[in-house]
Amino acid sequence: MKNLLIVLTLSFLFYSCEYYDNEGELLYYDTYIYGNVTDYFSGEPIEGLIMDVEYNDVQGGMGFFHSTPTRVKLKGVSVTDKNGYYKIPIAYKVGSGGKNYTDLDNVLIIPRNNLEDYYFEDGGFDINSVLTSGEIFHNNNRRFDIRAKSKNDYGFIKIYYNPIDSISYSCFQYRYSFVEPYFHEFVTLDTIKTEDYYCYVIKAPLLENERVNVLKNHYNYETYYFNYTLNTKFDTFSYYLP
Repeated sequence: MKNLLIVLTLSFLFYSCEYYDNEGELLYYDTYIYGNVTDYFSGEPIEGLIMDVEYNDVQGGMGFFHSTPTRVKLKGVSVTDKNGYYKIPIAYKVGSGGKNYTDLDNVLIIPRNNLEDYYFEDGGFDINSVLTSGEIFHNNNRRFDIRAKSKNDYGFIKIYYNPIDSISYSCFQYRYSFVEPYFHEFVTLDTIKTEDYYCYVIKAPLLENERVNVLKNHYNYETYYFNYTLNTKFDTFSYYLP
């Protein structure tokens, strides 16, 4: 059986942190969520990413929703080192004074996005969930490596069409991922116009088999779509509209 740790201060963490909501005594398991943060393409470690943490008793799905959920938020619980390493302790109770404690159900890791070239997403974990192996989540350390794509890693889509037509396009703009965060942005950079064709030049994220919808001549609603793949920075994918 795992030893339970009663933590009266937070001085054991890699970096000093402070309460900024619902201050109280936290009780921790001796297990952690940990991993390395690296660049998606180069594999180089990303140093200096600050991670805040929220511990709460919020239950979703068909579970019970507390009318006044308990949320304990801590700043600067971990900062990635030169190897991109982070480590987040798993708390299971918070005390409001004396022997009164509230059970906690979740750990929410909140990267601050304090680095200019990268965008990160929150990661939520149900500490009491039962894994496919039959283990309870908090029984052992859990590793989640984060591979982040830089905001400067993007490519181009070119949509060619007949000058007599009018078109518009739409793309799935956002995909949540804690372990593979990426700032998804589709931006029309230019419209090339010649006598023979027009062409939209679009800045697009590096994704595989991503769908783009095209609406041609709005008055009669001709709809088309294509799937693009961009794997390398500044790659170009071209599509010719019928």
